[in-house]
Amino acid sequence: MKRLLMGASFLSLFIIFSENVNAFQEIGDYGVDITMALDSFDAKEVRAAEYKISDSGRFNQNYDTIRIDDLYNGGYDLDSLYSDGYRTLICEMELEMKEVDKGYQHIFIYDDDTSNTYLTGCKYSLGGSDKISSYQTVTFYFELNLSNITDNDFVIRYGASGSFDDDWKNQNLSVYIGLSKEVQKTANMWSLEWIDSTHYSYEELTLSK
Repeated sequence: MKRLLMGASFLSLFIIFSENVNAFQEIGDYGVDITMALDSFDAKEVRAAEYKISDSGRFNQNYDTIRIDDLYNGGYDLDSLYSDGYRTLICEMELEMKEVDKGYQHIFIYDDDTSNTYLTGCKYSLGGSDKISSYQTVTFYFELNLSNITDNDFVIRYGASGSFDDDWKNQNLSVYIGLSKEVQKTANMWSLEWIDSTHYSYEELTLSK
């Protein structure tokens, strides 16, 4: 499933919020309306360091914890926002990816690193049939039910799969986070592919559990 959204960019999204428009949709009718953009949907850098990911299992890889308190200086408490009527957290994660070997790249979203409650995930093929040996920036979109997030954070884990060796690397992870008062609409992750500075397409990805 792939659609083209016209006239949208992170810059224009910032302008939209500056003009106090109530909501916008990142993946059209497939996603919720974003009614609160944390820090005006500014990018928050999570990690610059490079991770090498193998097929030895998701729990044997480096991972990233998205701590709302740390990213936004304690300015947003998800429990309180849930009490105020917000129901869905929207995240766009942007990172640079490249392949060491041709294979599939997996991303898994968990509630935390202790209970390891799985929330969503995807199986992705960077470059399709072509091996991508240099870093490319990739953006993923997903929605999380606020009631499934505890301790004001969630975890991003990584994996790999393929017929033979399938290692890959990623670096420079940033996130953009918003909230909606609508109930979560999509359980899957989506890729956003920028065509130029004002146009991108979005595609629903295979769910990876």
